[in-house]
Amino acid sequence: MVAIFTTPEEIDTVVLRHMETLFRYPGTNEEGQSSAKQIYQKELMIFDLVDLKKGWRRVIQTHKSPCWPSIATLLSACRGELLHRSLKELGRPLPSPNRRAWASFKREVYLKAASNGFSRTATDQALSTARDWIRTAIQN
Repeated sequence: MVAIFTTPEEIDTVVLRHMETLFRYPGTNEEGQSSAKQIYQKELMIFDLVDLKKGWRRVIQTHKSPCWPSIATLLSACRGELLHRSLKELGRPLPSPNRRAWASFKREVYLKAASNGFSRTATDQALSTARDWIRTAIQN
């Protein structure tokens, strides 16, 4: 059973209402839109409110399409925020993007993620997002 950290009402308030205002639903069917919203709620409820808000802000900053961002985009952003916050809480700085340091960091993250039940695919997506953010932060 998945622990619920964010309620459907919080997801609706933090993400879905704003998504409907800022972007257009890619379909024309209201029933389809309602079903899509339920899927977003179900998938996003695994994150706590802090990671959900920060992930949503990240999506707003980077999303270029006039249509709703995909659920994969939102999940990746929230996972990245969760990873960043987790490292910060552990007192572990974000790694430099050089190859050797990154490889060492990845091994550490994979071991930690596996021990906490995260899949390899989810961990790969979070690491990819984190590496992009690290590169962007270093360039700015």
